[in-house]
Amino acid sequence: MHRLQIDLSPDQGLIETDDASYVVDADVMLEWPQRDGSHYQARFRLIEGELYLLDHNSDEV
Repeated sequence: MHRLQIDLSPDQGLIETDDASYVVDADVMLEWPQRDGSHYQARFRLIEGELYLLDHNSDEV
């Protein structure tokens, strides 16, 4: 099964680094099955209009 989940009110709404602060607009999770029976999941973060890959993995089912 394919799944897309968008959180428009993420818990971490602001990310601070040493030299700047960034507004997190949304957390996005995308999941889909692979032919070998595993599934793949990718998580993204939308920050000030730019989409960034947060992490990804493939798990055996």
